[in-house]
Amino acid sequence: MRLGLLTLLGAAAGCGAPSSGGDRGPVRLDPLGDVQAYAGSEVTVLIAARDPDGGIVRFSARAPDLADFAGRASLTQTARDAALLRFTPIAADI
Repeated sequence: MRLGLLTLLGAAAGCGAPSSGGDRGPVRLDPLGDVQAYAGSEVTVLIAARDPDGGIVRFSARAPDLADFAGRASLTQTARDAALLRFTPIAADI
């Protein structure tokens, strides 16, 4: 898998920020586990993070090195500390 997609998965999960503004530490990303991607097949990854202050974690994703990322990906908040990333890679991404 190309570095761009790995960066995408890490960035999507790592962009969470606590809404509480507390001081018990940064948001911590849960391990993503192994992700396999195939050109033309959707990749679905549940991303979870924990805010030690109990705040809502907000997620975002970007992948400037992947062509038409915004047209092939979505990130949906599924809980106060989780989001679902859906992405369909093309051959150039892998």
